[in-house]
Amino acid sequence: MNKKIAFWSSIVFFGAVWGIAEATVGYALHVLPTLTAGMVMFAFASFLLTRAWNKTGSKSALLAIGLIAAAIKALDFALPPHPIYGFVKVVNPIFGILLESLVLSALVPAFAGKKPATGILALAGASVSWRLVFLGYLVAQDAVFGTVSTQIQSLEGALSFVVMDGAVSAGLAIILYGLNRLVGHRLGWKWASSPLLAVPALALALVLTFLL
Repeated sequence: MNKKIAFWSSIVFFGAVWGIAEATVGYALHVLPTLTAGMVMFAFASFLLTRAWNKTGSKSALLAIGLIAAAIKALDFALPPHPIYGFVKVVNPIFGILLESLVLSALVPAFAGKKPATGILALAGASVSWRLVFLGYLVAQDAVFGTVSTQIQSLEGALSFVVMDGAVSAGLAIILYGLNRLVGHRLGWKWASSPLLAVPALALALVLTFLL
């Protein structure tokens, strides 16, 4: 197979898998206490992008995967806006996906390296750092649109979002990091580079996002 086709097929496949997870697991987790979905989905994103790094060895590919996942999530703009928060309920998850992919793509070489301690520290740093930036985004959003999110209603809420939720999310990510190290290249997902799988996966992600 042409290497360029295989490379882009891998990007589409992993982006579609992320989109499918957001549409199914992420959707289901919203019935649980507030912000639970974000904690779990960051851990999943760290696992997925580590596998994608092992497959492509490209940071730009990881960013492209995030862009595809965000674009899939953007399909929610075609649905009626949330009765209270409007399209902020779509914009915020999209920004979160992009931010997670940016932070994780910068640190994923540490996750895939041979030193477990470095990988664990990098994951903990990623879990907290993207939340700090997201918090700043929410403050700016509130200043412009007057939408006071749960995370910035109080200092306690902000600290809980960054420190407590960040620690739980990092813990989940570290568990999946251990799984990644355990399976290594035995879970190579060689078929991920096939357009025969990438295109249907993308179609499934779009359908599920629209339906759910």
